[in-house]
Amino acid sequence: MQTDDLTKGSMATHFRTLAIPAALRVDAFLFPVYMMLFSINSLLQVLKKPIRTLWISIYRQGFGVAFFIWVFIRFLDFQVVGVWLE
Repeated sequence: MQTDDLTKGSMATHFRTLAIPAALRVDAFLFPVYMMLFSINSLLQVLKKPIRTLWISIYRQGFGVAFFIWVFIRFLDFQVVGVWLE
């Protein structure tokens, strides 16, 4: 009977060297940020201040996206097509 070469030591090495896709790293960073954002929005709605959640959403979906696109094109030397492909 042939033994499997993935013993405890080599299995740990395998997972340590496993390449994590860039999108997964971005998601792992943004997940806690979004959870905090949704918690703050829920708290503001409970406190009867829903207009503040509107301003947070406008910033997040409007100004924030436009700002990061501008930074990518202007300072990081991405082209317009490169921003949409990345």
